[in-house]
Amino acid sequence: IHCPVSATLRCMKYSRKGYFLRPFECMKLFIDWSNRDQSYRDKLVDFLTKAGQEEGLSKDDVEELEAMMRID
Repeated sequence: IHCPVSATLRCMKYSRKGYFLRPFECMKLFIDWSNRDQSYRDKLVDFLTKAGQEEGLSKDDVEELEAMMRID
């Protein structure tokens, strides 16, 4: 799992196409999330919160967020 958030987004995408995610496979995302260090989780939540707000993310923020979503 590179990032449980990006994996969740991917699962949502494929569920719209008719695929099904088994509950245990979904639980792996929660386990991975809880095993990440707190600073990673806080920073990712901050980025995603900012992305949903009117001012959005800067180009540098987007690049850093994308890099964080590729960390194993």
